[in-house]
Amino acid sequence: MRKPIEKSSQTASPLVVADSLFLAADIQEHLGADSQAASYLKEALLETTGDGPDLGPVQVEALTRLAGFEMTQKNFTQAEGHFQKALQITQKTVAPGDVRVADALKKMADFYAATGNRQKANDLYRQTLPLDLHFIGTEDTYSNIPYHQRGADTYFALGQWKDAEALDQRILKIKTQVYGPTHPEVALSLEDLARIAEQLQNKTEAIKDLKSALEILKKYFNPDHPLVLDAQNQLAALLKS
Repeated sequence: MRKPIEKSSQTASPLVVADSLFLAADIQEHLGADSQAASYLKEALLETTGDGPDLGPVQVEALTRLAGFEMTQKNFTQAEGHFQKALQITQKTVAPGDVRVADALKKMADFYAATGNRQKANDLYRQTLPLDLHFIGTEDTYSNIPYHQRGADTYFALGQWKDAEALDQRILKIKTQVYGPTHPEVALSLEDLARIAEQLQNKTEAIKDLKSALEILKKYFNPDHPLVLDAQNQLAALLKS
């Protein structure tokens, strides 16, 4: 039986205790003890009950991670409730244009996409897009990659393949400049472009990108590495189609 995490009421703030509980949850999750991990996350949520900009992000993290555990157990109603609560807290505690609002909206959208509710998913993706595009801007710099990627992923989820392709091309250009043309990060972008090319019915381009990605990955990883196997499986499926 696990020993509860104790705190000194005189010295430990709720945020400090929550950090310890998150660490304990990480350890339990790594050990495959999801129920114990979820228990620690629930304790962190109780520890930070209340309003306030400092408590909000902790509550959101706990709720989002709990939602993930519920999804693995196919408890979709509970997961939906956690995602909705996380979104509500985010919208209440940060500025409307904050990137964290886009994060919460996208997680909610991803949930609905995963559970087959495309209408709700797309409605939320459309809400995230203006926030994502605001942070993309016109600069193609390394620090902008996460925002470019968010926009590309959102366009892809909405089926706006050409828009997704344009952003992924910008990401590929940045990564090639920063890492060089044969880095695994470049390979991952080539895989993204291959998926888009497939959606655009450009099978030849998709095969070319996947072969290039696989050639790079094989230089860095063993044949049984998940990244290599994933690229091989994508290529094999495409060649059979």
